[in-house]
Amino acid sequence: MDVCGRCGRRPAIGGWCDACRHGAAVPGMPGAPAGRPAAVPPAMWAAIGTSALAAVLALVGALTTSVGYGGLGLIMVLLSGVLAVPVVYAVIAVGLYRGSRVARCAGFVAGPVLLVAVPAAGLGSAALVLAAVLGVVAPFPAALSAGARGFIDGPWGAPTPQAPSVVVARLVLAVVAALTALGALIGLVGGLLTLTSTAVAASSASSAGGELGDAVGGLIGLFGGAIGVFAIVSGLVSAGMALLGFWLRSALGARNRGARVATTVVAGLVSLVVLVGLLAGGIGGAGSLLLGVNLALIVLLWVPSDARQHFGDVPLPLVEHLRGQVVHAVAQVGTPVRAPVPGPFGPPRPAGPVGAPVGASTGAPWPGPTRPVPSPDGSAVTVGLSTGALSAHRAPTVVPSGRHPRPELACPRCGVPAAPGGAFCGHCGGRLTAA
Repeated sequence: MDVCGRCGRRPAIGGWCDACRHGAAVPGMPGAPAGRPAAVPPAMWAAIGTSALAAVLALVGALTTSVGYGGLGLIMVLLSGVLAVPVVYAVIAVGLYRGSRVARCAGFVAGPVLLVAVPAAGLGSAALVLAAVLGVVAPFPAALSAGARGFIDGPWGAPTPQAPSVVVARLVLAVVAALTALGALIGLVGGLLTLTSTAVAASSASSAGGELGDAVGGLIGLFGGAIGVFAIVSGLVSAGMALLGFWLRSALGARNRGARVATTVVAGLVSLVVLVGLLAGGIGGAGSLLLGVNLALIVLLWVPSDARQHFGDVPLPLVEHLRGQVVHAVAQVGTPVRAPVPGPFGPPRPAGPVGAPVGASTGAPWPGPTRPVPSPDGSAVTVGLSTGALSAHRAPTVVPSGRHPRPELACPRCGVPAAPGGAFCGHCGGRLTAA
């Protein structure tokens, strides 16, 4: 009993699954003995290999960076999130192997963002920068190759419940909201600890007695209280932003157009603040990463055609035109150009406006140009100029008006305009007599 190639769990009887009615062991399809590796096209393997190599190089670069900072290097690398770079590329590689459209879309988002953020964060080791460059290149074979697109869109592709661009945007919102919630928790706990320790330190300084002790206790209470209050307020604001991010993620999945506008406004404001900070020199590499993430979020919700259709909008004509031009140009690469083969009487004459010419009434292939040859009995013999075929025609009836019997001045066989009063076409030799 074979296993279903689509779901992989239910048994298939007679070569067909009882649940999804797909073939269980069809050559080249899921369930075949060769399996998924044989079905992955070469272009998809190139994308998978590039993403996997980027993950390995990113891991080597992160470990090299940690060694360069000494004993606290690993802690700094963990806190800076550099180890997330190889994890992201590894997840994209696995997703491409599974035929996921979401992984392909995530590759186009993660590559440029990390390419800008990694050097700006001061973590620009050679391996890490090379990994970022490979991450930019990796998704292109999966998007431009017809075989790779067929692999993702075919039975091997992973099912996508929503538009891939919207899924990636919701994933970005979830990650940002989770990190913001973690920062809120750290801020609240840190603020409370700061207030408590400040109160204890101020009390100890005041208990020492004297004016100096009172002054030191007052300064400790003032600065410590300010820092603690600021940490608590920042934690509360971050908690509110985290709740907003989780709500926006849920609303975007429900096709809420207001949530898309709200996400765009919040991301735009954050991008503007971060950009001002970068220009002023007060924000480092973390700011560049935050700027790239917010700009990518805006692009994901408004530019891709699948995202616009998710929210009920018409795709942008410029985007569709550019995508069609790129796909057509890639399809033409490597296609041999065949020159026209000249016939025995010179190069072939241009065909009519409707593709390859065929017979007007029978639909048979066009035998080539012909010319009428008069015969003694009043009939006409049509001689094919390229085939040599002969066909006899009766002499046409003379029309007193001086016009040929067909009201439209065109040959019914080849469509070439005919001279008034003629009985046969001067191009193909076809008869112009009205039916």
